[in-house]
Amino acid sequence: MNNDDHFVPQFYLRRWADKGKLSVARYIEQKEEIVWSELSPKGTGYEEGLYKELEEKFFKPLDDKGAKTTEWFEENKTDYFNKLDMGAEKHLNWAKYILAQLVRIPEVFKEMTTKYVNMGITETDSRIIATKVIENENAIRDLRALTWVFANVGCNHELVTCDNPLIFKPRDLLHPKCVIILPMGPKSFFMATNKNNLSNLTTNQSEMVSSINQEIIKNAKERIYAKSKHSISESFLVKHWNKT
Repeated sequence: MNNDDHFVPQFYLRRWADKGKLSVARYIEQKEEIVWSELSPKGTGYEEGLYKELEEKFFKPLDDKGAKTTEWFEENKTDYFNKLDMGAEKHLNWAKYILAQLVRIPEVFKEMTTKYVNMGITETDSRIIATKVIENENAIRDLRALTWVFANVGCNHELVTCDNPLIFKPRDLLHPKCVIILPMGPKSFFMATNKNNLSNLTTNQSEMVSSINQEIIKNAKERIYAKSKHSISESFLVKHWNKT
């Protein structure tokens, strides 16, 4: 039985794959240099036994719905920064998928479950409780109240992603300037923000791609994923990678 639990879903990583392979960057701090390799979406973004029984019961169904919603995005492409009209079911499924990105990262998931175990709760129940964050009615309501857009990028620059790909600043869904961004491929991204905050965001596509890539690099734990190593300059990677 395969126990490789993907915290970065395979369907998501495939959006950067070229001929079945991703270009993967790792930062070698001792040398202050970037090392590139090529991996399949199946061969990265996972940890053995991370979610245990929840992989099949919870995360796989969640990712299957996320993949179907992503297909809908592609079939209903709009011009840059146009609001989405996707229907209640897809809207709810995508809200849960986005919230899942906040807790499924290994260090966060382990921290949450360890906290519950230390309170005397069993490991199995601790994992279940951790996933309840994803189905929190208040969080779902507040996320769904934001304006959602799926932006297609028409400039020459490409988006990258990483092993911690959700940008969430500030981390308060009720903050008037809260912005959530998830790169969705080299040429597209999802964004949720307050309707009144849209006018504060740049409509210059090159500037937006650069800003998103910068935040993605800061978010990265160990790996950056790109369509090719030419998608982004090594100096840009070294400058912004969180090396603490």
